[in-house]
Amino acid sequence: MKMVISEETWPYIDQFFREMPEALQKLPTFREALDESKAEGEARGEARGEARGEARGEAEGALRTQRQTLLHILRHKFGELPDHVTQRIAETEDRTQLVRWLDQALDATALADLVFV
Repeated sequence: MKMVISEETWPYIDQFFREMPEALQKLPTFREALDESKAEGEARGEARGEARGEARGEAEGALRTQRQTLLHILRHKFGELPDHVTQRIAETEDRTQLVRWLDQALDATALADLVFV
């Protein structure tokens, strides 16, 4: 099968071969710009992820410290604690609740004065 190129196609072919060297020269620059943009995006994403991780770690650390402080105060005032009390404190994720219990613990004269709901 013989390929035939019509007369009206030749100007397009001619234009293609005239512009191709310039387009090929631009290709590496375009690739570099894409790579640079990708690297910048990855760096921004990584920085955001690190910031979120740090914030989450700080929040978890503060929560753990509040739990430990509450347990320390309760043990200091009332001695050995029942398992259900230590378990309830360990499972609590609500920092506001831990602060309430800390306030109650400071004023309590007996462990029964605290409301572990």
